[in-house]
Amino acid sequence: MSQGIWATTPSNEKKLNKAFKDCQNVYLVFSVQGSGHFQGYARMASSISKDKVPEFSSASLGGAFQIEWIKRMSIPFQAAHHLLNPWNENKKVQISRDGQEIEPQVGEQLLKAWDRPVTILNRSPGSSRPSSRPSSGPPSKNILPTGVA
Repeated sequence: MSQGIWATTPSNEKKLNKAFKDCQNVYLVFSVQGSGHFQGYARMASSISKDKVPEFSSASLGGAFQIEWIKRMSIPFQAAHHLLNPWNENKKVQISRDGQEIEPQVGEQLLKAWDRPVTILNRSPGSSRPSSRPSSGPPSKNILPTGVA
């Protein structure tokens, strides 16, 4: 991950390689299943090769490709609860499967969510106000990459 190398399932390879060939930028949005957060997003920096890399030794993963991390910071799904994806039956953007494409204008709005302050609803003891602070932490595994063309 820190080396800018990623891998996905073979079922996503054709779709991602086509998007990389046809589009100026392809962004992958990452979320660990069950976390309630997006962990960040990266730009696809190469097509997917046939070569596997030792860092991704799972038999369920295909070839490796280069990514450029743009944001590695966790934001809650609530930061994007208003965004519906017409390319996924108008479901909220956080309701998607591995490799789900997002309509470009909706995807652009989702990426902008990382630039807004995040309000944390947990209150510290003795405080009557929620705190506003960014939540951080790199994604730990490829569970829900969503390409934005």
